[in-house]
Order: sequence, then C-alpha cells, then structure tokens
Amino acid sequence: MSPLWAIVGAVVPGVWLFFRVSTTWAPQAPLGFLTSHFLAGAAVGIFAGLFEFALEPALLRLAPGSFAVFVQAFVVAALIEESLKCVGIKAAADRAQAMGLDAYGALAAALSVGLGFAVLECALYALADVPNSLTITLARYVTAVPLHYLNGLLFAIAYVSRRYDMTVELGWLFLVVVVAHGFYDYVLFDENGDEILILVVLFGLGQYVRWTRTTYGIKTAAERAAIPVS
Repeated sequence: MSPLWAIVGAVVPGVWLFFRVSTTWAPQAPLGFLTSHFLAGAAVGIFAGLFEFALEPALLRLAPGSFAVFVQAFVVAALIEESLKCVGIKAAADRAQAMGLDAYGALAAALSVGLGFAVLECALYALADVPNSLTITLARYVTAVPLHYLNGLLFAIAYVSRRYDMTVELGWLFLVVVVAHGFYDYVLFDENGDEILILVVLFGLGQYVRWTRTTYGIKTAAERAAIPVS
C-alpha cells in the first residue's frame, strides 16, 4: 500500500464521522464554519505533535527509569495534547457565540476541533507504518478516536455551557479528561499493560459523558426534536 492510500484510509472514516457529528448535534449550523474548525483541530494536532517531540526528551531525562512510562503517558501525551485541544475548543466556542450561533452550533464547532485532532493523529500513525496502516487505522477508530471524541465532548459541554450561562466545573472535567487519556496511553506504553483495560477506560468515560449530558440537559438534534412543544 502506498503512503497516499494509507492516509486516505485513515482520513475518510474521520470525514464521515465529522458529517455525522454536524448532523447529530447541529444540522442547522453552517457546514463551512464547522469544516474550518475540523481543519483547525488537525492543525492543533500537528502543533501538539511538534510540541511533544520537542519536550519529550527533556521530560524523560528528568524522570526516574521506573517513572518514565507514567511521565510519557500522563504528561507528554495526555497533558500536552488535552491542554492544546482545550485551547482550540475554547476558541471554537467563543467564535461560534460571537457569530450568533446557538449553544448547539457552538457545541458542534467545538466537537469538530476535537475530531479534527483525532483524525490527524490517526493519519500520522498510519503514515508511520504504511504496511500495517489498515490495522492501525481500524484499531485507532475503535479506541483512540472515541477517546478523543468523548474528551472533546466533555470540553465542549464545559465551554459551551459556561458561555451560555450554565455552571460547569471546568477544572474537574479537565482532570477527568487528562486522567482518562493518560491511563489509556499508560496501558499502551507499559509492556506489561493489559490492553483490555483500554476498553474499561472507554466504557467508564462514555458513562461519565452520558451522566454529564443528562445533568446539564445536553441533547442531540433528534432528542430535541422528540420533545413535545407545549
């Protein structure tokens, strides 16, 4: 398989997911506006990769040998990636509100950033191992991409809710996101890690996102359409 087809195989499912996100949360939002944030998320992913590449050697030199995997997972990967993605999602929510979009348009824009980040990361992993790119892509679309999506949804709920006069504990949600991402990577990086724990993390994160949506009344377009008008 050529590198081009490896990238195509990694990106096409993500583009389909992007359209699903837009129709699921805010079918009324301008598609061009959401697309620009999807591409912005990919740009954030490139920047995060460069940032990690620059900082990882120094951080690992400071960490004791037995602590290196923890630092690599929770600091180099989780903290850096989620912090930068958090900035991108905040910018999307701010811009959407400034344009006069409703809360769900802002939510879709913020989610587009997170999804763009995840798809870019998937393409880079596929390009790094072209012969096994299809296997890598499949594995990431059932693990890493849902992780980024769920984390992005938590950030989106936090920022959008705060913009539209709802109280959300942003610091707590950020901690949840970093811990979930860090534990996911720790299992991957640890030679003795049991990869079934990744599915446990995703299930637990999914349930927490569901609880958060219910708590703050965040509904999909279909759920909102099903509510009777009084």
